[in-house]
Amino acid sequence: MGGTSESYPGDTRTEMPAEAMLTSVTNCLDAAHFNPARWVGYPAMYAGDLSYEESMAYGIEALANVIAEENAAGNLIMLLGYSQSAVIMRRMLAMCKNGEMGDPDYLAAMIVGCALVADPVRPVGMAVGHDPGGYGLAGTEPYWDAVPLWEAAADRDPICAAPYNSFLRTAADFTGFFGFTAKALNRWMTDAGQKIRNKEWQNANLDWGQFWLIGMRVNQAIDQLGGYLPQSPLNPGGGRHTCYNKELVPGSPFTFCELL
Repeated sequence: MGGTSESYPGDTRTEMPAEAMLTSVTNCLDAAHFNPARWVGYPAMYAGDLSYEESMAYGIEALANVIAEENAAGNLIMLLGYSQSAVIMRRMLAMCKNGEMGDPDYLAAMIVGCALVADPVRPVGMAVGHDPGGYGLAGTEPYWDAVPLWEAAADRDPICAAPYNSFLRTAADFTGFFGFTAKALNRWMTDAGQKIRNKEWQNANLDWGQFWLIGMRVNQAIDQLGGYLPQSPLNPGGGRHTCYNKELVPGSPFTFCELL
């Protein structure tokens, strides 16, 4: 499954798109054991006609349908996700663990692994080849340890390697339900109010010493945002979230996708 904007509403493709980030992973796989690569389309967007959380719900439904089809055919499954779809896969595996997708023991045998690129909920220290520090911008979510997990994460990609006290975490916490429809705006305001009342956003848990390091955190956030935005003459250090298929892992002759 692709990241934000790599898939779209009504995406019925089943073959890997040549332009997708994860093509650089699937092209390296042994076709005798990983064939064919099955693309799962969904309306991958953030704060558009659908909110991020609405988009995620559609993605989970699409992935659940494919897993059910592959299980019915008796096929083993390796999950491969990039950015937004990494969270979809994590949530799907949590559902499998809880028995919402069928017998957990059977699914643990059928789903042989999960590999994720630029995961917004990457845990501290989990990385293949190189650990950039920090962890996922959206915090952490439960994971099913019955399924082996591999993660690729690059330096200065705030989506998967943000410092724990990043201002950008607050943006992530409060925009999950944001959208441009009346329904989405109402849901967003309700969610924001609940998080404020219950202190359910990540930076609410900082100690006062860290909370008031405003200057450092602002400069840090500007650097992280620059890392996320596209590379350009005005932003030469950008493009960190899209570097995985072309940048070599530090100390390795392989790109992040190739090493994964």
